[in-house]
Amino acid sequence: MANICPHCGEAPCLSVRRKLTLGPTGSARCLACDCKVGVAFGPAVVSMAAIWLLLLALAFLILLRLALASIDPDAAPIGAMLAVAGLLAIALAVHWFGVPLRIDELSDVQTVAEGRARVAARAGAR
Repeated sequence: MANICPHCGEAPCLSVRRKLTLGPTGSARCLACDCKVGVAFGPAVVSMAAIWLLLLALAFLILLRLALASIDPDAAPIGAMLAVAGLLAIALAVHWFGVPLRIDELSDVQTVAEGRARVAARAGAR
C-alpha cells in the first residue's frame, strides 16, 4: 500500500523523497509507467499538517536551546528536542505507509494504456 502505482500496480511508484514531499494537491509521475499519481487528500492534509507542526516545534526548541545555553547550559530542553525528533520520524513513517496513492485526475485513457504497455513490454523482456 505504501508505494504501489494505482495505474500499473508496479512498485516502487515514487522515490522516498518524492512520496514524502508530495502534498495533497500535487502530483508526480510513476517511475514504472510514467502516469501521474497523487496522494489521497484527507490523509495527506492531516499527515502534512502534523509534519509541519513538528518541524516548527523542533525549530522552536533548537532556538530555545541556543537562547538558554548562554544563560544556563543545564536548562536546555534536549529531552524535548529528542521527543519531537522522534515524533517527526513517526509522522514521516505514517505519511509513507498510511497515505495511499491515487490516480490523478489529469491522467487520460491513452496515457494509462501507453504506461501499461511499457510495463508489459518491460516484464516480457525479463
